[in-house]
Amino acid sequence: MRYKPGQSGNPAGRPKGAKSKKTIARDKALADGITPLEYLERIYQDENADPKMRLEAAKSAASFVHPKLSSVDVTNHEPDQPVEEIGTDELQRIATGGSKRDSEAQSSATEPDSVH
Repeated sequence: MRYKPGQSGNPAGRPKGAKSKKTIARDKALADGITPLEYLERIYQDENADPKMRLEAAKSAASFVHPKLSSVDVTNHEPDQPVEEIGTDELQRIATGGSKRDSEAQSSATEPDSVH
């Protein structure tokens, strides 16, 4: 069966201007006052929804829940000391952004006073 030029393959299809299921769901979510994350959760948890729509909703929701990873610049502030020789405490201090002065002050505070 051939269709005439300009005729739809489904002449009884959705009329122009009619809202899709996705648009209706979005409008309802906005009217209910739910957050974008709650809206996405409803979609990806709906077993009757289109699997592609569920997957896209899950991927979009992930950015609300799991932050993107960022790189951390670790620079050896003691150029005369090889990185391999830096101790665990010193690496921890560098990772937390402490200064060498903080580290020295902390170690002297924990050492017992010497008796003369």
